[in-house]
Amino acid sequence: SQDTMVSIDGYGTPSLPDYLLVSSSSLLDLFLRCPACGTGSIVSMTSHLNGSALTLKWECEMCQEQSWSSQPRLSGRYREGNAKFVSAAHTTGLPLARVADFADVMGLAVPAQRTVHDLLVNLVLPSVDHVYVNHMRDVQSTVRNVMDGRGVDVSIDGRYDSPGFCATNCTVSVIDLKTNLIMMVVNMHKRMRGIEGKSGRMEKEGVREGLKRIIALVYKIRSVCSDNDAKIGKMLREDVHFKDIKHLLDYWHLIKGINHDLRELAKKKSCPNIQFWRRKIINHAYFVHFKFARNRKRGLNYWLSVLPHVTGRHVHFQKIPFLDGITKCKHTKIGLDTTHLI
Repeated sequence: SQDTMVSIDGYGTPSLPDYLLVSSSSLLDLFLRCPACGTGSIVSMTSHLNGSALTLKWECEMCQEQSWSSQPRLSGRYREGNAKFVSAAHTTGLPLARVADFADVMGLAVPAQRTVHDLLVNLVLPSVDHVYVNHMRDVQSTVRNVMDGRGVDVSIDGRYDSPGFCATNCTVSVIDLKTNLIMMVVNMHKRMRGIEGKSGRMEKEGVREGLKRIIALVYKIRSVCSDNDAKIGKMLREDVHFKDIKHLLDYWHLIKGINHDLRELAKKKSCPNIQFWRRKIINHAYFVHFKFARNRKRGLNYWLSVLPHVTGRHVHFQKIPFLDGITKCKHTKIGLDTTHLI
């Protein structure tokens, strides 16, 4: 609930949302008197509903015929509220059939299916396309202006419309890592050519199509960061169009897999102490990734140094062959408690 204070000394109107849910009886109470002359001389009144827009016409004994509409008219025959209703439902992915069921149960006036289709085809979809095309043009221009001679570094990932193997649609987004702007979006359907009804192929084909579109815009791609999907890695290695692109794995997905494996190991009777170390190991992985972002070989060695640490060994790493250049743990001396040693 919100209260709005209005000054009486100076003219002002309350700050309200653009649209309100108003009871019909409460609305008609405002027309017991003629809004034009203020007298109770209304002799007849008619109403007309256009979707969610209400138009009232009345005859008053004291003044000429009057009319009032609940929504302003856009250029042409469309009402503003109807257009915004359809636009909001479409852009948020709300099924209009479910909205119609909800409105029918509540007794709420909304545009009919024919009106919705008319608004979508003639107004909403062209407007969305216009805004999207102009936005993507601005984004791609921005990316081109900040791109150096080595090319762009992008991160790419797909999102399915449902989990499991029954997905029908997949949206693949490509983000420029220098500007953090989405520079390409590809929509895939499992019935498209090359997918042949198999949902698991949609992301790989979407990645292929997205990269081809970026290259067609005369962008040079230096590296692609993706999740640990073997199909994407194989495609990037074998497709001649992408032979010069460096493929990187997203660290969050990599750590997610390690975290899952540690959880499963901790459930075994022979490895209960892993549960104590799991969170610390994951934190160590993120620390190494942040600290040694420019020296991956040394970062890998520090990541492997967690193995002697969890077994109680903190010095004399020179004798461990896979810890090249690392001699001891960086932390201060700790006690001799062996409760949680693996």
